[in-house]
Amino acid sequence: MNIGKRKGIALVEVVVALILLTGYIVFNTALYYDAFRNVRDVQQNTIATNLLIKTAEQVKAQSYDEVIDWLDTHTTSSYTFNIAVEVTIEEYNALEYKTAKVTISWNESDSMCVNILKYNPPVWIPVT
Repeated sequence: MNIGKRKGIALVEVVVALILLTGYIVFNTALYYDAFRNVRDVQQNTIATNLLIKTAEQVKAQSYDEVIDWLDTHTTSSYTFNIAVEVTIEEYNALEYKTAKVTISWNESDSMCVNILKYNPPVWIPVT
């Protein structure tokens, strides 16, 4: 009998190869899941940023009297965004102004906002 010459593969080698293959598959599946989640987050942030810019530009284009509180919902094929404009009227040194806080929110915890000041009457503030 020739013990030195083997034919075929031992069961232990097959089991080790299957364990390594399973580990590789599980690892790559986790990587793909993280990658897809990150892509989704970037898509949501990009849409929210564009909505924030668009809404802020609309508020800036309005006259002082036209700036009011309002709520809206924007829905894409995959996401829903809530748009809120909250207006407060304040006075400083006999100058009345409105602060419009534009907020875009999605999911339960994600949001971004920007504040816009509108003066009545419009004033020129020199930059020093």
